[in-house]
Amino acid sequence: MSYLIALPLLHKDPFDRLLIAQSLQYDLVMATVDDAILAYPNVKFFE
Repeated sequence: MSYLIALPLLHKDPFDRLLIAQSLQYDLVMATVDDAILAYPNVKFFE
């Protein structure tokens, strides 16, 4: 499954969308304060 294609268009920045897709594909934890990235479901964030 292509995680990038399946992502909802909550964020317009293509580089950030690639980071989100990679974090989902490889089960990685993201660290961010970007509200658009934080809006994505199923993404793990560092607290």
